Amino acid sequence: MRKAVGAEGLAVLDASWAYTTAEAEIDFGLRETHQSTVLGKLLAEVFYGQPSSCRYFYGDSTRGRQGLVEAQHYPDDFDGIVAVAPAGTQYTRLGAIHLIWVALANVAEDGTNVLDADKLPMLHDVVVSACDANDHLVDGLIEDPRTCNFDPAILLCDGTNAPECLTSEEVGVVRTIYTTPHASLGAELMPGGPMRGSELNWINNHSLAGQGESILKSPSVYYSFGESFLRYLVFDETLDRTTRHSLTSASTQTLLASTRQTAYSLTASPISLAFATREAS
Repeated sequence: MRKAVGAEGLAVLDASWAYTTAEAEIDFGLRETHQSTVLGKLLAEVFYGQPSSCRYFYGDSTRGRQGLVEAQHYPDDFDGIVAVAPAGTQYTRLGAIHLIWVALANVAEDGTNVLDADKLPMLHDVVVSACDANDHLVDGLIEDPRTCNFDPAILLCDGTNAPECLTSEEVGVVRTIYTTPHASLGAELMPGGPMRGSELNWINNHSLAGQGESILKSPSVYYSFGESFLRYLVFDETLDRTTRHSLTSASTQTLLASTRQTAYSLTASPISLAFATREAS
């Protein structure tokens, strides 16, 4: 019997279960929510002695994606579905690419961390202070981050690195994280990016706990998730895994364009999620 996804433990950042296992990928993308729902209804009926009168689904992130899958493929499973922030629509581009982009923005040529996570609260406070009054109300909040044009260069250290300033390399990291992920020739890989005011969310997600740490020895959450997803659920299993592929290189763009689409494509309907499996080669 094949173990369920994640049966090895809390391995939400590890997609190696999908390696050469198309059935597991289809379960993850399509079948498992429906089959779990069918079983759950049966267990509830046996326990309570009668079937449930109403059934509702609520979830965000992966659960939001599962809600969209249910709405399109199994609309009779639930009487109502609330799908919040679905993590799965165009995942090969909008999910993993975003995570890898912001994670690699903080990696030096030698593979070590550039921006110390300890500086992020300071950066966040300065960003909020710079843009708080854009809505004419000073309340410690940025009402609309799209109106915030904060440039991290104002925090550039004056010769000596210190907790209250950023080195030129750190300024570059912050600017890159704010930037829309794009290829080497300028083509956008996904719309938008982290907004000004999101800096506290970078801790451990984008930036490691300490400066100079190796991303391979102690990877950030976004690097672990994005790299594993691209490695096992996007690129073909025959891809040379000993070769380092730059996210913005032409060769990687070719791979992304020709890869098997074991992912989820949002169709014309905003609540319609189509699951596309790869064709057998």
